[in-house]
Amino acid sequence: MTAGGPVGPGGRWSIVGRFLDHVEADPDRLAIDADDRAVSYEELAAGVRAAVAWLEALGVARGDRVAYLGRNRIEFFELLLASAWTGALIVPVNWRLAPGEVEHVVRDAEPSVVVAEAGEHHLLDPVADHLRDVPRVVLGEAPHRWSTVSPSSPVPADLPDEAPLWLIYTSGTTGLPKGVVLTHGNLRAMFDELSAAWRFLPGRVTYTPYPVFHAAGIFWVLGPLLTRGSAVLRRQLDPGDLAKSCRSLGVTNTMLVPSVLQRVLDDPEVDPADLQGLRTIVYGVAPISEALLERAMATLPECELIHAYGLTEATGAVTVLPWAEHRPGERRMRSCGRPYSFVELRIADPATGEELEPEQVGEVWVRGPVVMAGYFRKPEETAEAIRSDGWLRTGDAGYVDADGYLYLTDRIKDMIITGGENVYPAEVENVLHAHPRVREVAVVGVPDDRWGETVKAVVVREPGTEVTVAELISWCRDRLAHYKCPTSVDFVDELPKNATGKILRRVVREPYWAGHDRRIS
Repeated sequence: MTAGGPVGPGGRWSIVGRFLDHVEADPDRLAIDADDRAVSYEELAAGVRAAVAWLEALGVARGDRVAYLGRNRIEFFELLLASAWTGALIVPVNWRLAPGEVEHVVRDAEPSVVVAEAGEHHLLDPVADHLRDVPRVVLGEAPHRWSTVSPSSPVPADLPDEAPLWLIYTSGTTGLPKGVVLTHGNLRAMFDELSAAWRFLPGRVTYTPYPVFHAAGIFWVLGPLLTRGSAVLRRQLDPGDLAKSCRSLGVTNTMLVPSVLQRVLDDPEVDPADLQGLRTIVYGVAPISEALLERAMATLPECELIHAYGLTEATGAVTVLPWAEHRPGERRMRSCGRPYSFVELRIADPATGEELEPEQVGEVWVRGPVVMAGYFRKPEETAEAIRSDGWLRTGDAGYVDADGYLYLTDRIKDMIITGGENVYPAEVENVLHAHPRVREVAVVGVPDDRWGETVKAVVVREPGTEVTVAELISWCRDRLAHYKCPTSVDFVDELPKNATGKILRRVVREPYWAGHDRRIS
């Protein structure tokens, strides 16, 4: 063995081999501390070997799918590594989906085995007949023992770059969920550089409250395991538990979208002294406001904040804005940073594919070894997303500046067309976020008889403050072209969000288009 695990002819490391190297070197190190129990590297490795033997006994072979429907627990990562060992694909199923959507995912993936938590097993009822001959395991409260025998297959020294590793289904914001096929080569291409950028270092301890049906939920545990670190795995974010874990388990790293970071800093039960061990916070989804950045810097003076942008179809890694470039007041703070070395990035006219000049808004395209193999068994959708020359069309709208920093403006499909003018909601949201009495905001297009649609802001006010519709519209008119400004504002107590804290604009928009013949998605 060499550092980084067994390697094949091309010097490529094996995900399982790299993990087992760390087991051999440091067997007693904490691997995962979950809600119900904690395991060392050696204990986790024993669970992985037992899961491999169990999969072998079921006849699971290379290319088969292993579906998991459940919350965050150690057994998922035993299955993930066991699947990689056997050459199978792990398929985390989103337990937040409606039963009909779960049925679609399971039918589409055609798993060879299904593992479900007792609390989520009912979601499989609509597809019970389809799974009649598929082995199923229901996980209860006690830790699950996969097998009492040892695996017969050797640790894989290498799998080809094109060999599938994960099948992760997208959220389905524009239709039914699609399975994104990510490969061993995708992970290998980005892992070392991303780990350095995100400070996955030996001895670091990450806090991971994001569900494993998201790439973030997987990577924020797998990253530490492949760098001789430790992971604190939780079923949901609890600011009090984060503070407690920082104090008792030595948490150093976490990922918090800006709205969640704000929530942690606002929580009256969180003593800032308990958070002083944090050394790295990676954030995404939206740029951080200047006020929140300055507050975080004052509260956590030893902590680096790192802005990352990625998408599942690009293995979650496209650009990064490192801590050294976080300077309050500079325009660059609104950017997502620059591409990693393994990524090519261009801004293209979504209609013609022509590359646009700096500062021109278009669609973000990405090319490189992190681009997915494709959508599972969907050649037409894959061809629409990945051009013949390898460019992945992300569906995100944005522009780059003269220095190559990426600025996202919106999803292409979220663009508002009012009176023939294009308005990107994120641009308007950024202006409203700067208002001292605005806590959160979502900007959407709403139907209008004269203009087709107009701009509406849905706002959550800062607690204990008041602000009027007229004040907010005036604030925008002083800072934006008038056609971009809201013509109406609604105030709400909270905005709908997904599991990672991202505001769901489509859910905000839905009530305003009820009963209308839609012109927008």
